[in-house]
Amino acid sequence: MEENALLTPELLGTFGLLFGGALLYFFYAYARSRRRSRKLFDEEARLYDLTAEERGLLWRYLIRLPVEPTEVFKSRPLFERVLQLAAENGSYDELLLLTSLRHKLRYENKPWFIPLSGPHELDPYQPGVLLSGGRKVPAFVLSADAEELELKLPDGHGLKRGDEASFFFLREEDGRYTVKGVVKEVSNEYLRLKKEAFERVQLREAPRWKVKAEVKVKSPSGLEITGRLENVSVKGARICYPSDYSFKEGEIIFLEFELKGERFENLKARVVYEQPRNGERCAGVEFLELKRSERELIEAFIREELEKLRASYKKERKDG
Repeated sequence: MEENALLTPELLGTFGLLFGGALLYFFYAYARSRRRSRKLFDEEARLYDLTAEERGLLWRYLIRLPVEPTEVFKSRPLFERVLQLAAENGSYDELLLLTSLRHKLRYENKPWFIPLSGPHELDPYQPGVLLSGGRKVPAFVLSADAEELELKLPDGHGLKRGDEASFFFLREEDGRYTVKGVVKEVSNEYLRLKKEAFERVQLREAPRWKVKAEVKVKSPSGLEITGRLENVSVKGARICYPSDYSFKEGEIIFLEFELKGERFENLKARVVYEQPRNGERCAGVEFLELKRSERELIEAFIREELEKLRASYKKERKDG
């Protein structure tokens, strides 16, 4: 009775206030730490040119793991763990977006400038399309060796053992690949394809190179805007600019930009396509009437940058 008498309403109220205050402080400290962690993550992600959508999706998967999110920029195994989570719990579109980050984070088995020699060099979760008997099924590579592919498919795909099938996929800046074969094993969500042929088709007549440069865009009507040059080749370029402006397919424009100290002025170009992207607009343009000297300068720029990248890749392999 005496012990119970000590637990007066006033004392219980004091304990309640202390406990509630400690709980509030814990949640405040946790939220503050999470905001600080997200800020550091976004800052580092921007160094790899990750868009807001890419950063947001990668972050949502990383916070499910007991790791510091910024470690994903240093650890390929952690990135593979994120892909595994997306494959098990996410949507096809989410996994498709996350696998596209390999190129930006340099987590590919082989860099884009070295063509694949066989399916054994495929990256895990490489997205593609499986074609068989008029069916077109989205698929991801789970594992691969020189002779077989194991693919993850959506339920209800309709394929069966013995079917002839072809797995198509694209490698950015490289080409379109096809693995032709016969279905060896199949279940509701998984399929094993026995390889019979491996083919590559180069998509571009001329290599293009990613750049970060300011570009001035002018139209014959007098419009002049400043945008960003994203890639360039001797055939054309991709440019991005504020969404307030728009160009029609086939419209003639003129570009000014600089590459390695070389100034290109009034390059005549034709708009091939335009599409919205991340709050701005981007257009693919084809160069018209490119002078021989301008072509040679662009070729020399791409050749020099490619040699640097190849040398860096060889050094990394040697050091590794």
